[in-house]
Amino acid sequence: MAVDVREVQQRSAEAFSAAYSEESANYQRAALVGDTEECARSANAMAGLRATCRELDMMAQEALNPARPAPPVNRFGLTELEADVARNSYSAPGVTDDQKMQAYAHNRAKYRHMVQTGQYSNDQGLVRR
Repeated sequence: MAVDVREVQQRSAEAFSAAYSEESANYQRAALVGDTEECARSANAMAGLRATCRELDMMAQEALNPARPAPPVNRFGLTELEADVARNSYSAPGVTDDQKMQAYAHNRAKYRHMVQTGQYSNDQGLVRR
């Protein structure tokens, strides 16, 4: 039987909401009688409840949207596919695979910078049929 992450998160949120309301009432009662020590304890408890609730929300989001593992990269920052393209894209004699990958990585960084700064655009315009 699979556990529904949304149901777990909802039940946790309800429990924390009830606990927070109780601590808030404790704080207000302590404030009415001037009990600074109890106000501080309640405020501390409310802060802890809020932080825990935020963490549970993030955990639920992570469970519902797991992060994809990053592809492995070589010492030039290229994925295996990029390294393969780099090795096969130069035909000049005497150029080593390392030199090919280094040039590819340099050109990729230059291209990304130009796109980011607006010096180059991938916009090919509207395709009309």
